[in-house]
Amino acid sequence: RVTAPRDRGIAPLNSSPSSVDTESAMPEAGQQHDAPRGERSLPGGAERLGELIRQTIDPLQLVQRVADQLVAMVDSADGVLIGLLIDEESIRYVCGAGHLSTFAGELLAVQGSLSGQAIRMRRTLITDDSETDGRVNRDATRAFRVRSSVCVPLGRHGEPVGVLNVSSRRAHAFDEHEVELLSGLAEFVS
Repeated sequence: RVTAPRDRGIAPLNSSPSSVDTESAMPEAGQQHDAPRGERSLPGGAERLGELIRQTIDPLQLVQRVADQLVAMVDSADGVLIGLLIDEESIRYVCGAGHLSTFAGELLAVQGSLSGQAIRMRRTLITDDSETDGRVNRDATRAFRVRSSVCVPLGRHGEPVGVLNVSSRRAHAFDEHEVELLSGLAEFVS
């Protein structure tokens, strides 16, 4: 719906400042405008996620916001990394959140890592304890201070493009519901 400038509290070019109707332009404290049809509240964190999507144009900013929100939404998570395949051998973490935020920009070998295995197998993988799981790159998990992790492969048009890695400094941190939630986000993030 397009409104006339006067309806939005903006003075038309040929009017004086005293003719602007500021009362109809701004709700009083505690008041809210009704949302237009199709923009009704979504349950839970989906409303906030929808707002973030509308505010973001840059894909990297969007992915960073998703990472930040995942740390807030997933109780067990205290760090998130989102990595993109550079080539068949390397993943570059393009953004991070929580205790892993300083690791954005780091490279990880696809071979010998749980993230790489999730990408190759094209399915979500979890490690409950990185110290006892032979699939993980133990040097990387120690450097990143990660004990448990959910690695969700990201794809576009059927081709692998990267990984969503949600982690915790605690062993056995993630429950089945959280793993399911994270797996469902893969299509959105991709």
